[in-house]
Amino acid sequence: VTESLTQLARVLMEAEDKERDTTVTLGAQPVKRKACCK
Repeated sequence: VTESLTQLARVLMEAEDKERDTTVTLGAQPVKRKACCK
């Protein structure tokens, strides 16, 4: 039981990291565009 919980926690953390990377990438793009347009 402990092993499956640990594995589940790892999978969730990996998913969070991927979401964070995606959010950072998406969040950075509009900022760059605004800077270019100014």
